[in-house]
Amino acid sequence: MRWPWEVPARLRRRAALAVVLAGGLLVAGASPTLEGRWDAAPLDPERAAALIRGSTVQLLAFGCNLQRREGTAVAIGPGRLLTNNHVVNGTRLIDVVADERPTTVADAPSIAAFGDVASVTVQGLALAVLSLAPADAAAGSDVLLAGYPSSSGGTGLVIERERVVDYVRGSELSQPGRVMRLDGASRPGMSGGPVVDASGHLVGIVFGNEVATGHALVIPASSLRRMLKADSFVQSAC
Repeated sequence: MRWPWEVPARLRRRAALAVVLAGGLLVAGASPTLEGRWDAAPLDPERAAALIRGSTVQLLAFGCNLQRREGTAVAIGPGRLLTNNHVVNGTRLIDVVADERPTTVADAPSIAAFGDVASVTVQGLALAVLSLAPADAAAGSDVLLAGYPSSSGGTGLVIERERVVDYVRGSELSQPGRVMRLDGASRPGMSGGPVVDASGHLVGIVFGNEVATGHALVIPASSLRRMLKADSFVQSAC
């Protein structure tokens, strides 16, 4: 059964890979990976989970047409969150909800000039901050994927252990740089959720799934760093 945000596949060179994404279908091909670097000791599972819980929130975005969208965001600086464009673009109100914290209203989102990335600022909500990884995670490395599934029946934040499969060309997915694939799938509501390495660094944010393989698709740290360094975000509102 397809989720409402799945888009039917189209063929390209008889070997299309469909992507579950709010913005439409995109097609991927393989590209080489980069070796991951570690500059801190690995965290034990309990500490890693605590770090993710302290930095990850749920977003309830109410669009200009009053349609509600659910997603996830992660803190990358004091009061600054990263999420997906397709979660918050064209919204009139964004509620920020975190486990055991009061609901807070965010400021109007800022949308990256290219790629499914957006930035949201929120005042008065103390969150832990995740640092970007110094390099993209290597293929075969273990990571943690977190988010607030809309189908979880109110169970709150979910943290799942995944493995990096490989990277594909982002240009064929309307994403900058390259795109990471994980061996498991994300669920509706987890869009914008953090992917964290063994040292507690943010190695990317998830934005969709490949229909053909079920692999979660992630915008990696290298692309996020370039966007943030260039400050290529413009405000979006109704």
